[in-house]
Amino acid sequence: MIRSKIRSMIRPIVQLAWRAATASAIAYFCAAAPVRAEPLGFQDVEQKAKALLESYVGAPAPDLVVTLTARREDGIGVWTVRYPEPAGRTVRGEAVLPQGASVLLRASAEDIIYEMRFPGLDLGFNAIPGRLEEAAAPTSRLGAFVGDCGVCGRRGAPLTLRVIPRAEFDAWLAQAEATDR
Repeated sequence: MIRSKIRSMIRPIVQLAWRAATASAIAYFCAAAPVRAEPLGFQDVEQKAKALLESYVGAPAPDLVVTLTARREDGIGVWTVRYPEPAGRTVRGEAVLPQGASVLLRASAEDIIYEMRFPGLDLGFNAIPGRLEEAAAPTSRLGAFVGDCGVCGRRGAPLTLRVIPRAEFDAWLAQAEATDR
């Protein structure tokens, strides 16, 4: 009887102490976090990505860097895939990659968080507004690999990674250069 009364008296004190400790920890980490006045634009993301890549000492430069940007259009997530110059090709919903090349994917989002997973490639990355996430794409297997968004499902933000032979990829990029001229 006495034991249960003591427990009932101590429990609110422990709960209050736990809440105070949690609140002080959150306040400490929020005060230490940098505040960003405006979200990153596409140019800022690309400059930050170049600086980050250059900061890796001794890391070989990738053969191809592909920028993936996600945003909502009419309630559906849409991926914009940008390839570097000279082709500078922009595609929606599908990233075409050359087989055997080292490919770096740079993902960002404009509005909400996307959590893409490609089970067939053992690849996953997040796209978070205002942040740049990087992932190395495995390109040893040919084929089309459909990604699932962990937040909104396969239908919510469709993205396909298609790995094709290098010669086909070069022809695909050359076709983009010819149509842009």
